[in-house]
Amino acid sequence: MEKVYEAAVTGTMSVRKAAEEYGVPRSTLHEKVTGKVALQVKSGSKNYLTDEEEASLVDFLVGCATIGYAKWQKEVLAIAQQIVSTCKPGVEIRKGWWDSFRRRHPEISLRHAEPLSYARALPTIPL
Repeated sequence: MEKVYEAAVTGTMSVRKAAEEYGVPRSTLHEKVTGKVALQVKSGSKNYLTDEEEASLVDFLVGCATIGYAKWQKEVLAIAQQIVSTCKPGVEIRKGWWDSFRRRHPEISLRHAEPLSYARALPTIPL
């Protein structure tokens, strides 16, 4: 985005030509060039969880699945809701967040958990 912005601001290209050449929507580039929207601002809604919180949640979910205790979608939503409610009371996590979360983290998938005895899970648990 910075290359496109520089090309449009310095006058080496028009906003239309720069947008076409770099594959950026013309209206987005125009708003950034005219100052309506700051250059560093991302469009869309803000994430409920920070990157660190999401990474920790992914590690937890992968660890649970590894030892045979995979979490259901409702359980993951409840965990995320608990994390969010500590920082942002009144915010509700919904299914749309789950869909976006799975797109951001393809290593997470829904599977049916099979019964696993404690004895079978024990060798995979680090001591």
